[in-house]
Amino acid sequence: MDKLNELKALADLAQQLEDNGHYVEANTVHNKFIRLAQLQDVPFVLALQKATNFTTLLRQAPAMYDVPTFAVDASDATVSLVQELLGLPVDGAVGPMTLSKMAKMGGSLDSALTAGFRKKFNIQPKKKLDMQPRKR
Repeated sequence: MDKLNELKALADLAQQLEDNGHYVEANTVHNKFIRLAQLQDVPFVLALQKATNFTTLLRQAPAMYDVPTFAVDASDATVSLVQELLGLPVDGAVGPMTLSKMAKMGGSLDSALTAGFRKKFNIQPKKKLDMQPRKR
């Protein structure tokens, strides 16, 4: 059973237990639901937050270029984007392969994601203006 279906099953079970007055059991199932939901998402988001250039680009690019909006979270769209940029199979779910690749890249994760995003959406870095006076 994939994570999404397992989460749905746990949510349904917790609701049924609560509806039938089994509050202690419903709370236990709910706590398992929360642990499973956060199990792999937290390390993913923390790794993204360390990639400051990439997250800044994610936040600012939609206003400056014709690119889709991505949240800095573990949504399917953001996870799929990161997986694609890292050359991983794209399934939109945070899993061991995604987390392992991000961890192995360490400090180079930010530059790899930023460069990949720029390439994917054809965003050219702004050229620095030459502020030196012209010779006459």
